[in-house]
Amino acid sequence: MNVFNVIVGIFTIGSFFMTLFVAGKVIKIANKININVDSSKNQRVSGRGNKVAGGDIRND
Repeated sequence: MNVFNVIVGIFTIGSFFMTLFVAGKVIKIANKININVDSSKNQRVSGRGNKVAGGDIRND
């Protein structure tokens, strides 16, 4: 049982470092494509006869 706990501990530490590596890659990709998460911008989506702006229906 003691050997099992050591092996599980090693894999836990390895998965922690792998998580940090993947998170770093995701942040680099997000910065590269310049994702803007500012919610104050007005995003407009037009469909067939309906217009939606920031989740609010507008009749223009």
